[in-house]
Amino acid sequence: MKWRGYLTPVTENYLHAYGVGYISYVLARKFHVDSVKAFVTGTLHDLGGAVPADERVTVAESIGISLNDEEREVPLLVHAKLGKYFAQILFDITDEDMLNAILFHTTCIDRASDLVKIVFLADKIRWDRNGTPPYLNGLLAALEISLDDGCSYFLKWLWNSDLYIVHPYLSRSYGAYVRQQQYNPISLQDFSVLQGNLNENLVKKYYLHDIYQEFHRTFYHAHLASKHFVNTEEAYVTSALVNMTNTIKDDELETIASVLNLNVQVPIRPQLTSILARDEYGITSLEMLKTLKSFPQIPSNHNSLLWVVAMSWICQKSIKCEVEDE
Repeated sequence: MKWRGYLTPVTENYLHAYGVGYISYVLARKFHVDSVKAFVTGTLHDLGGAVPADERVTVAESIGISLNDEEREVPLLVHAKLGKYFAQILFDITDEDMLNAILFHTTCIDRASDLVKIVFLADKIRWDRNGTPPYLNGLLAALEISLDDGCSYFLKWLWNSDLYIVHPYLSRSYGAYVRQQQYNPISLQDFSVLQGNLNENLVKKYYLHDIYQEFHRTFYHAHLASKHFVNTEEAYVTSALVNMTNTIKDDELETIASVLNLNVQVPIRPQLTSILARDEYGITSLEMLKTLKSFPQIPSNHNSLLWVVAMSWICQKSIKCEVEDE
């Protein structure tokens, strides 16, 4: 899509993050896993990408993260370990399943939990490039059978692609899901929670405070909405997704509106949010799409998803505010 060229890399990264969060939510509902936990984990999976690839080895080693030879040779691979660290330190996440899903989202791992498999596959479904992944149809068909079949399908595809280097975790994953090999449990000793505060120089240099604020606001808003709607999961994820275009500047919105022939007489951002949700995330729920397109309007129908999302947005700006059911 031509208009995507007007988006900044920062916005593209956020769209990828929210997209992986949403697909994780969908897969979690399909396979009976905690869908809110899956959404949060999927959304935070690429936190380590805040550090440029050519600086990741230095940063990881400076904060005590153990690296292997493959990660030093291909620093792109280091972002998973950095992401787990940032999830721990910035967001106080201690749930090992969530942390492992972030750690193994690039390669998967043998003996993976369903959440780890879900985030791994959601990242591949919502890949961070334009266009349709060449493996997508086969992967979706495999997921109609099981998560393991989905993992096996993608790992076969990846193994036969032009891999520059094979990460040890990827080798174990391929052996387990494709060749049905058995491995001794992987030692997670090197991945235990690192103690201490995050270096302020890292926070400033890589805009980690801004990233934290964006996602924290998103999750808090979503939490408030989920408390006041019958379908709590749908309220949560819809409230979160109204934030997906926050990083697009107003002048960029005007350019995109011109390219897409959007109605400039009404707010542009909600229109674009709804288009992205429908065309790129595959959202088909009419009420979700209507809410994303109409937010932050406050409708008269207090039983609607839009009312809950709008009121929770107002409430998050005041600590003492409570949404009262009418």
